[in-house]
Amino acid sequence: MGKLWDIIAGIGVLAGSVLGTAEATDTLKIYNQQFNPVFQEGLVTLQHREGALDVNDVNASTDSYDRSKEALLSNLPSESMEIYSDANNIRLDKDARPLDSNTPFNLKLVYNNSNLTESKSNNLKFEFGTESFANKEITFQSDRLPYGDVADVREAIAQNGGNIPLNNLEAGSYNVNTPYGSGTLEIGTRLLSDLNDDKIVNMRDYAEMVADFGKEQGQYVGDITGVNGIPDGYVDIKDVQRLSSDWLREVE
Repeated sequence: MGKLWDIIAGIGVLAGSVLGTAEATDTLKIYNQQFNPVFQEGLVTLQHREGALDVNDVNASTDSYDRSKEALLSNLPSESMEIYSDANNIRLDKDARPLDSNTPFNLKLVYNNSNLTESKSNNLKFEFGTESFANKEITFQSDRLPYGDVADVREAIAQNGGNIPLNNLEAGSYNVNTPYGSGTLEIGTRLLSDLNDDKIVNMRDYAEMVADFGKEQGQYVGDITGVNGIPDGYVDIKDVQRLSSDWLREVE
């Protein structure tokens, strides 16, 4: 099944080239992996591509640029991690959207291990492809982030080798049909410093940040950045500086 999807995707790219619709794509690769800079596994590719269909259309869950991950997941070896884009309940290895799409990418994280006896470290690694989404802000929100609510993907790539730490996988049983975590990637539709998510950075966001300023390490909405460009569990001057740089910015 996986090879068939590769063939279909290849035909789609070739046809797009002939018709003039397969222009350079914005591509972001995401790996779900143990926290090890060398070891990479569990890859999903997200794209904005001319000629792709939008997942908002229930009749266009996939197109010739998308690629299914079903066969890979059904044969996932034990002790392997995976990540996929959940598009209308279709698990995708590559999820392509139109160039002007503002639909978020919904991500699911799975691990295949029936007897994990001790905690295992874990992270995501982000990597750009040929283009980088016209410098739009890219944010990642997940129930697995140890600190903060949202991480800045561009800052993680620029300052932390693309790594965004996740909470450890705790001892227990895991399977590919039960995601252990999820996340949402937004491109150009959210500002990191917009803490109350009202599409503008202003005094309301500043007030939320000040409420947690200087507290001991923990999980805070106002913790938007740290030394490596990712939330670090503290609301301090680095967060204030980032909010100041975004002051009065609005979502376009």
